[in-house]
Amino acid sequence: MYRQKIFLAILSVLLMINNGHAQISIDLIPDPNIKQISVGSNPKEIRITAKTNKDNLKFSWSIEGSGSLSGDTPTSELFYYIPPDFINEDAERVIITAVATDDKGETATGQIRFTLVKPVSATGSIRVKVDVPDVIVYVNEEAEGTAYPDQP
Repeated sequence: MYRQKIFLAILSVLLMINNGHAQISIDLIPDPNIKQISVGSNPKEIRITAKTNKDNLKFSWSIEGSGSLSGDTPTSELFYYIPPDFINEDAERVIITAVATDDKGETATGQIRFTLVKPVSATGSIRVKVDVPDVIVYVNEEAEGTAYPDQP
């Protein structure tokens, strides 16, 4: 009985020490959960939440690549990635990093990576057939040409 009490006391002390000094873990979760973004055709912003095992952490966020970040406060656990309107290359990699820091100065880093791709340009043709002469054809409120009964 005496040995059991000593063992339980040592076990509880070890558990208290481990809980008091647990390392910070951080995982970045995007919503929607996508890894490739077609610029110009997907959501205007992607919410990224830092999931951690500790409370009351301060965060610092950074971005490598095109686009921008916006959030409620600079130290928030929630930030938004805003894709650019266009990119110069066919594809570009974006890396978003969040560093979590506790009140003792211990830190952990989490990253998420996106690939930005240019949208596939849609091409096509339209043929307008008319019964009256000199009909001006508009597409998206812009005059694109004139159609005639013998020349669609």
